[in-house]
Amino acid sequence: MTDHKRRYEQALQLLERGSAKEGLSRLEELASEGHIDSMLRAADCYVRGLGAERDLDSAKIFLGRAAAAGSEVAKRLLSLVRKADANEFDRLYWQTFG
Repeated sequence: MTDHKRRYEQALQLLERGSAKEGLSRLEELASEGHIDSMLRAADCYVRGLGAERDLDSAKIFLGRAAAAGSEVAKRLLSLVRKADANEFDRLYWQTFG
């Protein structure tokens, strides 16, 4: 298991065990190192308000980074939400990620 994979799994465990703030912090650290799954999960945390206040702008930033790094999921979602208001963003996001 790679270091990024191990650290990502640890961050997910923190989210699941109720240490969301610490889990999000670790995801953001991994995202800054180019880990795409962490970018996507950090975006998810910001949409849900998990580990931080709900912040759609921050979610879009992480989705943008993931798209720039090659994530097709992030590219598709960003193309849909660039002009969406908060309600439309939510609808499109949940359709994509359920």
